[in-house]
Amino acid sequence: MQKQNSYTFGDNDRAAERLYWLSCTFDAETLAFVKRAVRRAPHCCVDLGAGPGFLSRSLHRALEAERTVGLEFSQRFVEYGQRDLPAGIALIQHDVTTSLPVAGDLVVARFLLTHLRNPLAALRIWRASEPLLLVLEELVQMSADVPVLQRYYELVATVQRAAGQDMHIGSRLGGLAASAGFAVESHSVQRLELPIPVMARLHALNLPTLRQQPVVAEQFAERELDAMQLALEELASEHTGGCVHVDMARCRAVTA
Repeated sequence: MQKQNSYTFGDNDRAAERLYWLSCTFDAETLAFVKRAVRRAPHCCVDLGAGPGFLSRSLHRALEAERTVGLEFSQRFVEYGQRDLPAGIALIQHDVTTSLPVAGDLVVARFLLTHLRNPLAALRIWRASEPLLLVLEELVQMSADVPVLQRYYELVATVQRAAGQDMHIGSRLGGLAASAGFAVESHSVQRLELPIPVMARLHALNLPTLRQQPVVAEQFAERELDAMQLALEELASEHTGGCVHVDMARCRAVTA
């Protein structure tokens, strides 16, 4: 039996906090790309793998969509996000690898394919919904001239690889969309230079969940993990210079 997809960083309160800070870090770039990709305000914008709906809220405001729907597998995230949900936005618990239950003329998926064991199969399911403009964002590579950050990125890649996932799926984003039957209208890679304290805060929130994975216990010593947690927290609290280099792949595709 094929293993179920799983979100690498969990769905507890710490994970929800991490998604809030991730949204603060990446939403501006995402919204700029999506606004360039759309030609008019969408009737219905669908946010796949929406978590607690932070990006859904941003998309709804920026695009002035008539309706925005976030689809999220975790019921805990959905319940968390439904607190004080603005009018015009809905969060629905649903497994988007099985179907798209909402007819949206714009579908956005950021950092979702990286958590799927069979991203091509999911894309083919989304392809069955017409008409559709699909906007994808995924990581190509992440690096920094700080040893503990590099070691952390090795740890994340190890966890995802053990789960049948691909941390660097952005390197084949356009090809996957084309293989699923989409007409790829644009595909590009942009380097973001993000402050080390900002990224270290995200990583420090992730590590307690990641270290619960059996593969981490097999390949990383407890002493190293403790030291990594402390180092990440220190980097997050310092006003240090330097950046994490984040290469993001962005793809705009339509149903052919």
